[in-house]
Amino acid sequence: MSVNVAKLINDRAAKKKKVYFIDAGNGGKSQIAKALFLLECPNIEVYSAGTTPSESLNPLAVQALAEIGADMSEGHPKGVDPQLLGISNHIVLIGADALLELNVPGTVERWITDDPFLRGIEGLEAMRLIRDDIHTRVKEFAHRLAK
Repeated sequence: MSVNVAKLINDRAAKKKKVYFIDAGNGGKSQIAKALFLLECPNIEVYSAGTTPSESLNPLAVQALAEIGADMSEGHPKGVDPQLLGISNHIVLIGADALLELNVPGTVERWITDDPFLRGIEGLEAMRLIRDDIHTRVKEFAHRLAK
């Protein structure tokens, strides 16, 4: 491959939008956001991570997503990657517990999502409410990115 073609490919990759969803554990909310975002914007690179990664995915989150045709079952909790932070155009911190020292070139926003557990709602019913809240936010976010 010629140097000019390689440079063109690298320039295009650098200009492509990249979104990074980050929560505390990367076992639920940020994985949900990533899976739902992929349904809305399949041509935008999307990543997820946790500030303190969980050991596994939340099985209720996997089940709640499957109910609406989204899939996060192949994901696995992982920590925040400083290189991905540096190249992401948009960083979404999900929940008050996702704490990071951020000095990044992209835009950063925080979503404080519904917490049905505080209202005594538990199990799959709670996870559906969380999923629906995140889905609404993802749709609005995707609409803003499309402008």
